[in-house]
Order: sequence, then structure tokens, then C-alpha cells
Amino acid sequence: MNQSVSNYSKEWKVASYIRLSKEDEKTKGVFGESESVSNQRNLLMSYINDNDLTLAGEYVDDGVSGTTFDRPQFNAMIEDIERGHINMVITKDMSRLGRDYIQAGHYMDQYFPSKIFYPRMCGICPCWIISTHFWTVAVTI
Repeated sequence: MNQSVSNYSKEWKVASYIRLSKEDEKTKGVFGESESVSNQRNLLMSYINDNDLTLAGEYVDDGVSGTTFDRPQFNAMIEDIERGHINMVITKDMSRLGRDYIQAGHYMDQYFPSKIFYPRMCGICPCWIISTHFWTVAVTI
């Protein structure tokens, strides 16, 4: 199925969530952020621009381990979801959401579908996996 999120009739308030790759922690760029953060931002902004979406917020936990979900920007993003400020969260892949796969699974399979739209890179091909309560679809980018 070759679709785009822009085909769905909803006004998306998109949040990009970016987290440091621990292997990249020592590689800081000109602006003091890791190359991984810059690369993730570029990929996510390409997705936003290619699908005519609007970025409502960017949440970056640069240097915070993905083994915990007690991260300042992750918590801020959850608060903004609860306030209704965002209704779509995008990440490069599941590991950017978190390294505790049970907790990440909770967010992807239970919390996010009840509140927001969460597309994510599938990691196998250049596509996004989009999950909601009722369906999962791969969206080619």
C-alpha cells in the first residue's frame, strides 16, 4: 500500500522525538549536539516536509540513556500529548523511543494508539509503519 499520512483527513500536530545513540555520544558537532541527533532531525524533517505536515514541537534527549523512560524531553512530550497540543509523534525507529522494549511496546501498542498517531521507520525498507487502534500500514517514503 503506497499512501501518505497527508491523504488522511486530519490536521496533524506533529512532534518529532529524537534521542541520542549512545555510540555517537562522543561525536559532537559545531552546535554541541551529536551527529546522531542531527541525522535524526534531518530524516524526520524530510518526512514532515515530504508529507506537508507541520512541526508542532521537537523533543530532544541528547545524552540521556534510552534504557529509562524518565527523560526530560520525553516527559515533556507526554505532557503535551495529554494537553492535546500534539496528535502525532514521529521517531526514526523504535530504538529512538527507548531501549526498554517492554516499556516501548506499552507506548506503541497501548498508550499512543489511545491518544495519538505514531508512524515509525520500519528499519527494513524506506517506509513508515503506522499503527492505530484498528490498522497498521506501511507508508513508502
